[in-house]
Amino acid sequence: MPDHPIHLILKSNVSELDRMRDAADAFIGDALDEIEKNRVILALDEAFVNIVQHGYGEGDHPPVDLHISKVTGGIEFNFQDRAPEFDPTAASSEIDLARHAASGEDHGLGIHLYSTIMKTSYSRRPGGGNSLSLFKAIRS
Repeated sequence: MPDHPIHLILKSNVSELDRMRDAADAFIGDALDEIEKNRVILALDEAFVNIVQHGYGEGDHPPVDLHISKVTGGIEFNFQDRAPEFDPTAASSEIDLARHAASGEDHGLGIHLYSTIMKTSYSRRPGGGNSLSLFKAIRS
């Protein structure tokens, strides 16, 4: 895992998922086993797609910044956008999975998923927008 942080400027489009995944995979390296690394990448996918589809919606929008850095005890992934304010940590991440599956819904699990996989924190950006940090602990 590199000692220096990575900063990606991602177009607000799901076409950027592969670039984001590749950067996260390269940064994580062998700090996590493959299963846990894939869980983290899935959590990042969900967070990014939520920003693009729900935060911004249709049309052209400002990019999403992703900062990846090694911090004490783990790795931090920080998304910064310019979407309307939304605090996902205030949304309930408690989901009745059996009821959700029985309903046939194919959405609504993103926040639950990434909040379960990683420690999540939120802050409003000065001047507007959101900052979502996802932290994954790693063993030394």
